[in-house]
Amino acid sequence: GERRAVLRREDRRLPCRRHDGHRGRRGGVLGLRKSNRHSLLRYGFVSKQRVALTDMPFMFRLTDFPGPPSAAKKMKFDFVQEAKQEGLLVAEDDGTVLHELTLSLTGPTMEKLLGHMRFMVLQAKNATAMREMCPGTVCGPVSLSNERQALQHLDALVQALSSSYTTSIAEDAALLDEGKVTPAEGARWQTLVVRYGEKQVLRGMRRLLQAMDPHFDLSPWALAKIVAERWNSTESDIHRYVQENITNLVEAETLR
Repeated sequence: GERRAVLRREDRRLPCRRHDGHRGRRGGVLGLRKSNRHSLLRYGFVSKQRVALTDMPFMFRLTDFPGPPSAAKKMKFDFVQEAKQEGLLVAEDDGTVLHELTLSLTGPTMEKLLGHMRFMVLQAKNATAMREMCPGTVCGPVSLSNERQALQHLDALVQALSSSYTTSIAEDAALLDEGKVTPAEGARWQTLVVRYGEKQVLRGMRRLLQAMDPHFDLSPWALAKIVAERWNSTESDIHRYVQENITNLVEAETLR
């Protein structure tokens, strides 16, 4: 109805019928249980109080591998087509996949997204190794350099999406806080709240990814000290990523 039409018109990056790039998950937005976008499309309302809980749909072309043409790129492209034919990957004809973006680096949702980032920057030597490391195009942690490049590539994609908006976070906040757009305006208010929340996610994700990058240069001993001082929570998904993923990769690199 009207809500869907407004979202399509004002935010063309986010069509209403998509999929998340993996078998068994269709209707993309229905998986975004915490987001204002989900509330709007399914229940017909949004809330400023839910902005801090917002996640968002995140689309990109899985076959847009960074770097110049190479044999590795051709091999990965063929693997994407193979995974689609076998039903292991759901993607558009142009290679577009849909994920959920949340302020985390662990858990099933983000593992799938990071798995695709690892795949996109992977420099596999042969198809057998690629299939072992990246079943269905979703790679587990590969190496210290691959993980760093994967986070950097995700940061670049997030930055590109952030730059595509025609208004800034500050401008949207002013519209909300100063009452220039009110709930009485219906679709305009709803779209503004959704857009504002998703910009917050993008900004938060960029800050998170950039905070991770220096840890890839540390020795195991220096990293252990930083973990004990700053990343020592047993409940935080982000802390656990540093404690486990980065720590294990740094230690493995030292033993090479």
